[in-house]
Amino acid sequence: LVMQYDKDPQVRQFVDQMEWYIVPLLNPDGYEYSRSSSDPEIRLWRKNRSPARCIQQSTGLFSAPQTTCCQGVDLNRNFDWFFGQVGSSTDPCSEIYQ
Repeated sequence: LVMQYDKDPQVRQFVDQMEWYIVPLLNPDGYEYSRSSSDPEIRLWRKNRSPARCIQQSTGLFSAPQTTCCQGVDLNRNFDWFFGQVGSSTDPCSEIYQ
């Protein structure tokens, strides 16, 4: 776009009539983590690397609670549009957590 701006009227119009936001990288720590491993599960990492959050969950009436820890926040889901609606989970370790 930059190189064709002065040469192509369509490019000029496209650039002039749009609002542009350039975001180089929104999740640098998650990106670095996902690229530092050959493990396919880690290569698909979506969350940032904020400290692990641990919760206790009961699996039944007579069973002892189990502690589950999960790392990071999925930045794609960290806003209030449809937060907690259909297609989300209340489990903070889930890939579709609210």
